[in-house]
Amino acid sequence: MINTHNLLKIKQLCICVDNYYSIFMPKLKTKIMKKVITTFAALALIVSVTSCRETTDKTKEALETVEEKAVEATEAVKVATDSVVEVLEVQKLTEEN
Repeated sequence: MINTHNLLKIKQLCICVDNYYSIFMPKLKTKIMKKVITTFAALALIVSVTSCRETTDKTKEALETVEEKAVEATEAVKVATDSVVEVLEVQKLTEEN
């Protein structure tokens, strides 16, 4: 049988547990939320740094490609200029004859 004295102790224990959770749970929840937010912020920072590195690498590759194309274009202009000079020389020779 449950006597009133045991019921009173159980009730007091429940009140103590409620008080404990009402005092310490908000602090615990705050600490957990701070850790969660800090973790997400750290992940966002890592992703942004990785993204910046990828962008930098892609930019370097693009610059190298542009440089190669500029060299090729310069060589093509030289060849075209030489061809025009040859044509003009031939035309001049044919006009003289």
